[in-house]
Amino acid sequence: MINRLPILLFAFILSILITSAVAQTTIAQDSILNVNSDTKLDTFDMQSVEVMPEIPGGTEALYKFLGSNIKYPRSATEQGIQGTVYVQFVINEQGKVSDATILRGVSPELDAESLRVINLMPAWKPGTVDGKPVCVKYTVPIKFSIDDKKKKRDKK
Repeated sequence: MINRLPILLFAFILSILITSAVAQTTIAQDSILNVNSDTKLDTFDMQSVEVMPEIPGGTEALYKFLGSNIKYPRSATEQGIQGTVYVQFVINEQGKVSDATILRGVSPELDAESLRVINLMPAWKPGTVDGKPVCVKYTVPIKFSIDDKKKKRDKK
């Protein structure tokens, strides 16, 4: 039997890249001000910083981290629940993840799993404005999808 894990991982990463571009476009349209009123005054949106926060290893490392740490909840698999969870969080001045929230959820199980994994992330290189580290809001789409073979296997 062919090992489908590399193919599924590639499809997962590709779907995150595509939905990330869509999410960033939506955020750009919604984020006209440099400072967001719904967070601390010193928290910037992604378009307002000179240097974006970055996880060690870059975007590829972020997708690899998410792909290797997300565990599809069994109850969601059994019920056929799938979709994209949009998680927003802050990378603070020290590069730590904080204030993770669900912008758009799918189900309680998938939302909780998304928050769990986001809160597990290692420290990032913080974003900067005028050469100084600042808190930056960041949004990541996490796509959950079930292939037909997995559905059949989990029902047995």
